[in-house]
Order: sequence, then structure tokens, then C-alpha cells
Amino acid sequence: MNQFLKSLFLQPPTVLGRQLKPFSAFHLAALTIINNPYAVGGKVEDNDLITAVHVCSHTFTDGWKVLNPDAEALEAIGEWGAENSNASISEAHKVLSEYLTEALDVPEVWTDSNSQQSDIPLSFCVVATVIGSMPSISRVEAWDMAFAELIGYRCAIAEQNGMEIVSARQRTLIEFKNKIEREAREAADKAGK
Repeated sequence: MNQFLKSLFLQPPTVLGRQLKPFSAFHLAALTIINNPYAVGGKVEDNDLITAVHVCSHTFTDGWKVLNPDAEALEAIGEWGAENSNASISEAHKVLSEYLTEALDVPEVWTDSNSQQSDIPLSFCVVATVIGSMPSISRVEAWDMAFAELIGYRCAIAEQNGMEIVSARQRTLIEFKNKIEREAREAADKAGK
């Protein structure tokens, strides 16, 4: 199914008794800020699962308190974690991983191999592009929007600006074609010497 259309129908799961929100740029940014392995990679512990579920069950409008809860909120999170410690943690890890994989299943943008990587986080770049190009979408709406949907808008904007959006299969074929052309040039250069 077309990834952009699929993004409109993603239904976030309930994990450890918490209904998750559509995975958004806010969630990606928040999990990255706290170095949660679900966002930055690495070995995932049960506490990382509980933290990720906590973050992904909130929205941008909840703001800083999601990452910096007060004593009362910390106590509630601790109680919630304890209540769910007997739940199937391995099943919860699986469901959360599937939620993230599906939410981040977005097409690549084919760019020149000489282009520079940005130091600006992807979540911020995508939100900034969409807000800048679509003034009818507010900052809060953009940060809370399902990430795959936000990426869909970003890709549409990129195509309108002349960038080529390709699938992984198309990218493999392009790389293969470039490799053959490079090898042919190298062979021609050797034959000419």
C-alpha cells in the first residue's frame, strides 16, 4: 500500500494499559533527547519500554512535563509501571517495536551523493518544512501529527521543489546502475592507458 495513504489509517496500539498516540515528530524528538534506545538504538531495557510508552501516550501540548514530571507524576508513573510489571513485557516490547516500525516506514528522498548531512534533527526539519510550506497547519498540529503523515506532506513538498522520491527497490536499482557505469568508465580508462 502507498506509504502516504497508509499513514492516514494507522491506529496506535494500547501498550501496558496505555493508549498510545499516533507516533509524531514530538515523540521522536522527546525519545531522542532522553537517549531512549527505541529512538537512538542500543540495548532496550524494560525501563526504556516504560519511558517510551509514557512519552508516546502524550502529545506536544503536554510539553516539558512529559520529560520532566513533577513528584506526583513520577509517583503515578512508578505505580503504573509496578501495576504492569506482571504484564507480558516481551509482548509489550514487540507491540511497541511494531508501532514504531510502522510509524517510521517512510520513503527515502534520493539526493546527490555530494549533499551534506544536516546536524538539525530530522523531526525538527520535517516540522519546520511543513509549517513553512503549509501555513494552515499550526505548530502544535504539526508536532502532534502522525510522523508518517508529516513525512508524506514533507515528501510532497520536496517533489514539488524538484526532489525525487524513490522506494528502497528503486534506490537499489539506481545504485546498481551507477556501479555498472562507474566500472565501465574505469575499464575504459584502463583500456585507454
